Order: sequence, then C-alpha cells, then structure tokens
Amino acid sequence: MLKNLLEIKHEYYSNDNKSLWISIYEIVSREWGKKFLNSNSLNFIDQFESYIVKYDNKYEHVLDLIECVINIRTASFSNVNPFYEFKNDKILIELIKELNTRFLYASAGYQYENGEIIRIDHQYVHKEIVKPALEIIHNQAFEKVNEDYSNAHKHYRNQYIKDCIVACNRAFESLLKSICNECEWEYDPKTGPVIS
Repeated sequence: MLKNLLEIKHEYYSNDNKSLWISIYEIVSREWGKKFLNSNSLNFIDQFESYIVKYDNKYEHVLDLIECVINIRTASFSNVNPFYEFKNDKILIELIKELNTRFLYASAGYQYENGEIIRIDHQYVHKEIVKPALEIIHNQAFEKVNEDYSNAHKHYRNQYIKDCIVACNRAFESLLKSICNECEWEYDPKTGPVIS
C-alpha cells in the first residue's frame, strides 16, 4: 500500500519515486533519531520493506511511515497544482479507506484521519465523540486548538505522558479562548475567561 501511495499518477506531476522515498527516509530518520537504511543503495523501496518485515514489533515506525507517505504524497500534489484538493483525490481517498478498513479488521486500534494516524480505543466513542470533535477543531477558528491537540497526540504516541498532559491542558485553554472569541465574551488573555 505504501508503494501504491507513492505511485499515484497526477496530471501535473512527473513521478520520481526514489526522491520521494529519500524524502520520507530523511523525515522518519530525524523523527526516530537514527539512520536505519543505506541511503546509497539503488533499491531504496525494498530496504523499507525489509526493515518493516524484520522489525515488525516496531509498529510505531510503520505508523510513522504510513502517515509520512500520505502527507508527502498530498504535499507533492499541492506543490505542483495550486488547485489540488485532498477531498477530490479519489485514488488517495480509496487507498486511505482501504488502510482504515485493514486497521479495523486487524483490530489495530488506529485510523488515519485529518492528516495523522490517531489511536481508536473504542469504536463508539471514536464515532460519536472523537470524530465530530476533530472535525470541529479543523475549523479555522480553532486553529490553535488543533495545533495543541496534534502536539498532545504526538507526545502520546511517543509515550511522553507528562508532555502529553501539558499539551492537552494547552489545547483545552486554547479551546476556551476560541469559544470566548467566537461568542465575543470578555476574557483576560493571561488568566482566561471572566466569570460573572
């Protein structure tokens, strides 16, 4: 599936798969804090596959790779075509649907949504609470909330629990401030809403 994501043709894009794989390699190496492949090898894609098969217990690395590949593909289309919109990219959307279906059938507990792989602990809670909340915070009025929440989620995935809690608190504070701004309620930017 990762290969398929990078082999999608686009009318404005001349495909150079090796350079995309090298970009992905650089990003994930920085994320993981180590170089893990021989970057001089001609068979770069097969090295990724071998790494995934050899270290199949490092599922976080596979999740990082999937997220990175989808985001790089979306970014590459956006760079060459200013009219590109993810929601109209039927091939990419179908591949993401397939990925999420495979996650579901494998009971992996993850799903790709809104530019990142998120953990799903319970389907009902995710469908009824998490998904609508994610849709709301992607509204421009909640841009800071989305940024803080994304940071919290990254810390959670990397098991930096203290940093995750701090980022969650920041997201909650940003949410309160955004609500106050939307409703035109007075508040002190340093201390928060004025309760009367």
